[in-house]
Amino acid sequence: WNGADFFDRDQRAPNHEYARLAAFPEEHSPERKTFLGATIPPNTGPEESISRALDVLFEHPNTAPFISKQLIQRMVTSNPSPQYVGRVARAFNRGVYSSANNTKFGTGERGDLKAVFAAILLDEEARAASNANDPAYGKIREPVVRFANWARVFVPRDVVDEIPSNMRDTARDDRLNQQAFRAPSVFNFYRPGYVAPGTTSGAQGLVAPELQITHETSITGYIEFMARFVEGGDGDVDPDYSEEIAMAQNPARLVDHLDTLLLGGRMSEETRARIIDVVREIDISTRDEDRELRDRTERVEAAVLMAVTAPEYLVQQ
Repeated sequence: WNGADFFDRDQRAPNHEYARLAAFPEEHSPERKTFLGATIPPNTGPEESISRALDVLFEHPNTAPFISKQLIQRMVTSNPSPQYVGRVARAFNRGVYSSANNTKFGTGERGDLKAVFAAILLDEEARAASNANDPAYGKIREPVVRFANWARVFVPRDVVDEIPSNMRDTARDDRLNQQAFRAPSVFNFYRPGYVAPGTTSGAQGLVAPELQITHETSITGYIEFMARFVEGGDGDVDPDYSEEIAMAQNPARLVDHLDTLLLGGRMSEETRARIIDVVREIDISTRDEDRELRDRTERVEAAVLMAVTAPEYLVQQ
């Protein structure tokens, strides 16, 4: 940590989880360092050594395709074509990207991320509507992103004063099996080339990185974790379903609304029918306003929970 003593394990900087680490010259080897055809002279200090090493890695010809492919995997699809990776890598190297309508992104400086992101999201392989029907296209939505998408839609930004207790450790497999900023190693939560054994995707030779943190316990843990938040049982997070409660009397309209809001219009007829059937089973009382509100809310919570655990939500295409 960024503290006074390298060996003081109790030393903590403010917001230590995210603070920049400190260099300790007395713990740094003064020897010459040679790698990838480059040499860092002897007696070069730790910070200067790191800076030079990063420059060597940044300029290496493998860096552009390596970074480009993993960014595509995080944002678009787990199995991009080599041509797609090549086009994004070219934008990385040039530092500029021109869209189909000749809008330019980037400064022309190598590694400009505005150019890289534009190249990823505006590429023909990312935007072709036909890919939505290709089972080899898309990606598993990682657990933290699934939760964040729900929260972005339904949780007012000013409703949480501090980190809810259930979110202080979501890495447990009976929760999200993933904690933001706490990957178990410098290589992230999963390998970019992970092929899940015994799966249909694995049999087809497709990689599915996010499946490396997916198993029986994590699947049920995710459902239970989401149920606590969706139903407002966490105590620290109070979702706002006012718009949805107003349409709870009409299950079909409610489900179509959630399809647009959460699933991007990708809900299958089978999933839609299942959610509507469950919602209809919840009667709405008209005896008094409080009971009617509770029943409407229960309908909405059931529909939302089924939506965020549906295959079309868990898989992004």
